[in-house]
Amino acid sequence: MGDWQQLPNLTTEMLVQSKRIKHLLSGDLNKRLVTNPEFNGREKEYLRAQIARIVHSNTICPDGL
Repeated sequence: MGDWQQLPNLTTEMLVQSKRIKHLLSGDLNKRLVTNPEFNGREKEYLRAQIARIVHSNTICPDGL
């Protein structure tokens, strides 16, 4: 286990772009992504976008709230 690194905040544009592409993560957070359609960010922004999408789609609300 290496050092922890805080992932950056996202823009709405990055979140929308992340839905349109499929990319395997390499583990290098500073790697520039070469995709079609284009993703304006590095692997750390793409990872952050994927985490945000997973969390958003799996939110649990108790019955009655």
